[in-house]
Amino acid sequence: MEYIDHARKLLAEVFYQDWMGSEVWEEFETMFFKESDSSYQEIAKYLELGVKRGYSIEGQCAILKQILKFEHGYSNESGNKKKE
Repeated sequence: MEYIDHARKLLAEVFYQDWMGSEVWEEFETMFFKESDSSYQEIAKYLELGVKRGYSIEGQCAILKQILKFEHGYSNESGNKKKE
């Protein structure tokens, strides 16, 4: 699928932390997709759909980043997790 790399990069830009090694990141990915009942293929499918409708891939990625941050409790300004 054409937009898989965009989907991988997008998820890492939102959630990857410097302290995570590859094993921790892979565990995060597994848990994230299990909890969200999603996959990189599904994210790529929605990115592709937006592009086919005339939107830029950059715009699609920016919107999806905002949605992911909002749904997972990150503030839009700093990218830091909101205090509960």
